[in-house]
Amino acid sequence: MRIFLAISLPDEIRAAVVRIQAALRDGVGPASWTRPEAMHLTLRFLGEVDPARTAALATALGPALADLAPVVAAVVGGGAFPDVRRPRVLWVGIEEDGGLRRIAERIEDVCMTLGFSPADRPFQAHLTLARIRADAPEARHRREGARDAVQHLRNSGLIGRFTAREVILFSSDRTLSGVVHTPLAAFPLGGRPAGEEAAATDPGRETAGRLLAVEGLDGSGGTTQVGRLAAALRDRGLDVVTTGEPSRGPVGALIREALGRGDEGDERLLPYLFAADRRDHLDREILPALARGAWVVTDRYLASSLAYQSLTVPFEHVSALNERFPVPDLTLFLALDPALCLDRVSRRGEARELFENLDHLRRIE
Repeated sequence: MRIFLAISLPDEIRAAVVRIQAALRDGVGPASWTRPEAMHLTLRFLGEVDPARTAALATALGPALADLAPVVAAVVGGGAFPDVRRPRVLWVGIEEDGGLRRIAERIEDVCMTLGFSPADRPFQAHLTLARIRADAPEARHRREGARDAVQHLRNSGLIGRFTAREVILFSSDRTLSGVVHTPLAAFPLGGRPAGEEAAATDPGRETAGRLLAVEGLDGSGGTTQVGRLAAALRDRGLDVVTTGEPSRGPVGALIREALGRGDEGDERLLPYLFAADRRDHLDREILPALARGAWVVTDRYLASSLAYQSLTVPFEHVSALNERFPVPDLTLFLALDPALCLDRVSRRGEARELFENLDHLRRIE
């Protein structure tokens, strides 16, 4: 799907921009005018992106934007791209103290970390009013009208003010009635990402259930010990759910595929995929079980991400991706010699996964 990041506009700003468009239409002619519902302050257009990378991007953006402050912006002035002599796009200007540029730079940092292509052009805050086809009939007349429109915009003064409080991740879909923009996720500036309830992320949650994590190197016997622990708890009459990570969900399937390929180029994406899988795993399986009072025993959880993914991505970055997730009530570490673990892995007779080599295991230890 095609996606982009933008700031939504208050209704009063949209209405003011529509009035500006109405004042310019006759002079510019039948250009492609931006519909009110499609008016956004675009921060970064990413184009066609698959669901897994979209999920990784959404997971990374929350902590990346959380410490940036809301931005007070003024809608004023305007111009044309690429310039007034060759106007292809008419726009109205945005003036602020540099906060929008800092947001755009933070977004670009995240995109570069995730392997997206660099932005086509430097960020310039603006709202698109209309697009003018250079090869359209009467193109010369339209260009002259556009130049008059730019002068009108520059003489219009202040159109309005608004406060940007969150960044929205949108999908862009072409339909028979035109392009439809659908919000996929919201990332408040200076706060927790929208849609996450405190009960789902608060380590101090009150629940009758318990979350237990079994951690260790590949080949340390985690799956066996999860089964034994679950059996012992059931013998005590407890409702027990066993699970593991990568989860059995759609993002978990992508992770297992990446690990199976053994491609070191995948390592940069894995921290984001694991965080996205953990969010899905919690919402789909772990939190509902805890809410009904079950004890959840998981084969790998937070500690595995901190140990494995920090081999290729800075520890602080991996920690930030996972800081909103519930901390287990108990974590059990299985401490075995890496060489013994690798020997066990080899005796399975299966192709080794990405981290199943002695150098990686010793570094993780």
